Amino acid sequence: MAGNRNGAACALMRNACRDHAGAIAAGRGRGVATALMDVLLKGARSARHDVVYLFTSGQQTFWAERGWIVVAAVDAAGSAAVVMSHDVP
Repeated sequence: MAGNRNGAACALMRNACRDHAGAIAAGRGRGVATALMDVLLKGARSARHDVVYLFTSGQQTFWAERGWIVVAAVDAAGSAAVVMSHDVP
């Protein structure tokens, strides 16, 4: 991701599953998102990133409970959303 927080190396976690809402719903409560986050954080660490970012509309509490912090509130085509960050362990 171009641009970053405090000069840190960073990456953007992007949801590439928008067209698979049924599969996402079936995975809810099974730890799929948490497992994906763990793998992405490990990859970010291997790539020497210091910070990762994600964009969410409606799942802010889920991510906040896992250590993500809001860095910006945004308007996504008329819908409220947030950009969140997480330091790479």
